[in-house]
Amino acid sequence: MKIALASALLLAIVTSCLSNARNASLPPVVQASRPASPAIDSVRGSPWSSAEACASALRRGERARRGAGRARIGTWNIRWFPDGRPGKRASRAALDVSWIACAIAWLDVDVLVVQEFKTLPRARERTAEILQQLDRFTGGRWHAEFDSCPRPAGQHVGLFFNARRVTAQSFRLYGSINPHGEACRDQLRPGFGAYLRFEGGLDLHLTAVHLKSGPKRRDFELRRRSFAGLGAALASSQASRADADVLFAGDFNSMGCSKCSPRVSARDELAHVDGELSSLNPPLRRIASGRECSHYFGTRPTLLDFFVAASLAELPEDRAAEVYGPCADFACENLDRDRAPSAFSAALSDHCPVVIELDEQDKD
Repeated sequence: MKIALASALLLAIVTSCLSNARNASLPPVVQASRPASPAIDSVRGSPWSSAEACASALRRGERARRGAGRARIGTWNIRWFPDGRPGKRASRAALDVSWIACAIAWLDVDVLVVQEFKTLPRARERTAEILQQLDRFTGGRWHAEFDSCPRPAGQHVGLFFNARRVTAQSFRLYGSINPHGEACRDQLRPGFGAYLRFEGGLDLHLTAVHLKSGPKRRDFELRRRSFAGLGAALASSQASRADADVLFAGDFNSMGCSKCSPRVSARDELAHVDGELSSLNPPLRRIASGRECSHYFGTRPTLLDFFVAASLAELPEDRAAEVYGPCADFACENLDRDRAPSAFSAALSDHCPVVIELDEQDKD
């Protein structure tokens, strides 16, 4: 009996050693029967993989790469902040405020355009928590401003900015970006902007936008009206302060029209947008993105969030916007269901942040 037990124990030890030897070449955590994909490998340790990974990155002094002498402006749709879903009541699915603040600090932006923020008292308290944490993470002095439309439980657009790096003034609504031509009509969003001055001399108009979502013909047509309204918003900005440097940023929801006949793909809608922007007077241009997605609808990537500029000699035409988050970690690949960025989507957003860098020395 003792011999049998000893033999069994010896066999177990040998089996365990062989198993450990096989697994030693596998990356930690992911030890699937099939080889781990490069996309999964790239996520591990990313600040977008977990709140803990983001906090660790900040403690190590890591940030997104920043060019010397440049200002950084980002845009990020943070889904139904702070509850993660529509409604007036607090949600058990509330977003992770600390992770959001950590992620914004990691992006190393001076200004962040945001969408889908509620303005209820509870939401403003959570926003204040983000600002306090940003001050601590960056040594800055952060502020937030939002459009003044009613329905505090609705979706609002706004600006976060570090007052130690940039002065923001002349906040205003642009009703022409609401497709109905009135700033707050029918729960659709106006543009909301400010005039910015950076330490190095760069100054410009920056306007946050969030166009109508949806794949139906009506949604598609409402987005077309909003794009046409950018021209009127540009003219309105010049009436308040003459400066041809104008930047629109946000969630343009250019998802195509699957319910149209014939169908319009997301790529076709972007091509249509580019044509309409170039036909405006003065013309506008969409800033190319280094990654051709900014959103994961489940496992499928698409480009919804970007920048549109007029003039801006401080932004060379060959300089692309940088997409971060799971969109970068997964390289805008189509994903299997078990590889979807579920932690990111649940705690932060289904959208990825997008950032551009402008030369901080004024060139006009």
